Amino acid sequence: MKRRFLIAVLGTALIGAMLGGVPARAATTLTVHTLSGLGRELPAYTVRAMAPEEDGAPTVKVMEGDTLKIAGFSLILQENEDPYTWHEENAREIDSAYGTFASDPDPDVPNFLDAPTTLNPFLIHTPDGCGTAAETPCHFDGKTTLNPFGFFSGPRAWVQIDAKKNSEFWIVPQTGDATAETALKVEVTDDPAAVTTQESLDAYFKSAKASDRAAAEATFKAMQKPRFREEDGHRIYQAYAGYESGPIVFDANFPYKLTIRKGDEVEWNFDYEFNFHTVTFPFKKGVKLANEKGFIFACDPDGSGEGPDNPPDFEATTPCEDMTQFEFDLARKLTAEAGDGVFPGGFENSGFKGADAPTTSDMSGGTSPWSLTFDKRSTKKGYRYVCAVHGSFMDGRIRVK
Repeated sequence: MKRRFLIAVLGTALIGAMLGGVPARAATTLTVHTLSGLGRELPAYTVRAMAPEEDGAPTVKVMEGDTLKIAGFSLILQENEDPYTWHEENAREIDSAYGTFASDPDPDVPNFLDAPTTLNPFLIHTPDGCGTAAETPCHFDGKTTLNPFGFFSGPRAWVQIDAKKNSEFWIVPQTGDATAETALKVEVTDDPAAVTTQESLDAYFKSAKASDRAAAEATFKAMQKPRFREEDGHRIYQAYAGYESGPIVFDANFPYKLTIRKGDEVEWNFDYEFNFHTVTFPFKKGVKLANEKGFIFACDPDGSGEGPDNPPDFEATTPCEDMTQFEFDLARKLTAEAGDGVFPGGFENSGFKGADAPTTSDMSGGTSPWSLTFDKRSTKKGYRYVCAVHGSFMDGRIRVK
């Protein structure tokens, strides 16, 4: 009996070999970086897609059933979507399906009655809370654009690739247009030998990060140089509230300290795709906006209806009983331009700026510059200001002689 069983097993194996059968391949997990810090002492990060290039695009090859561990806030576009036109067509305007911001029509949490803008729920919630661990990955079938990064998930997400063999899709930054450096192409292959290795991804990551760090250090130093033009007997200085150079993003004000003369003007520029900033005077009010008054968490029981929101309970297991009701509102004092354009004086704020910030009555938005004239001398320390999005670590000073 044992002999017959052994012959049957061997026969089955022989037939399988003759028909070209191969042992089943275990699904694998690949870690790929689409965002990386460039050192604690350098206020910059890169949104470069960290994968070797094929045909001019960073590319990862996987098989159906494999998992990607994505390090960096990204969206996964449905199959055959052109990454270079998708963002402009689908994610630039307020209330667009995949945009960053949405209108919030209801009265908000008590004491915060003027927060008419909220983050798009699409960017806050992942399907069924997936993606936070290898054991609970999000599933991507290629048919629908996916956000695997919920508000509580952190900067890493696990995604199982259920798209079929020979399909192709792209991973792009959550905000900003895709570029040749930031868009990651994923190909689903049926050839195990073609699958990208973790060793190749790690080697590329190490090399590209070092290159971007060196470029960031040089840019950071160069951006400290004052720049101005003469106009009507006074100078207009160029300053930068945040800065981007290719895939490198700076959370810093340039120049950090600027010395001008009484009556001069400072014009802040906001030419960036991947981030949002403000210029806010005075410093203490800006910090209060960043820490207490500008960003408002709420539980919204009726979604897009006009019923009032409820305050979240962060002492409970979940802030809202139903986490699909959780929302992240933005106060108008944070997002809208304020002040008379002369400092010192009252509250002066550029409002929320960035290419993905729409220009509305409640949000200054866009990348147009914003200016202040300084009509009084300062102390040697100067007038300190802050980005009310990022808080006190992103400050700057204007010294007026």
